[in-house]
Amino acid sequence: MVPLLASLASSDALARRSMPWPTPVEVTMLGPDAVRVRVTNGVAMPCDSIDDRPLIVGRFTASETIRTVAVGDGCVCFQQTYAPFSDTDWSTATRLCSACQYNPYARV
Repeated sequence: MVPLLASLASSDALARRSMPWPTPVEVTMLGPDAVRVRVTNGVAMPCDSIDDRPLIVGRFTASETIRTVAVGDGCVCFQQTYAPFSDTDWSTATRLCSACQYNPYARV
């Protein structure tokens, strides 16, 4: 009876660890020109993949700050454009992850 109970506890912990959790995302624009930014939630690369869910997509000017919350594994895909071709010169897609890891018991 005890091994069965331990097995249920370990599978419950594994299920909780694989649950998505909220991660705050903040993008602050720096520089003199407006550029386009794309932040998506998902594992597919590049960020405009059909498998990703868009969080921030648009053209933003300097000194703007955009905030949202990503629900998932703590990682997002990020891309931006560069002047003077701020509509077409996209950067390489980068996967950014938070330094925190989800602990279902401590809720950290």
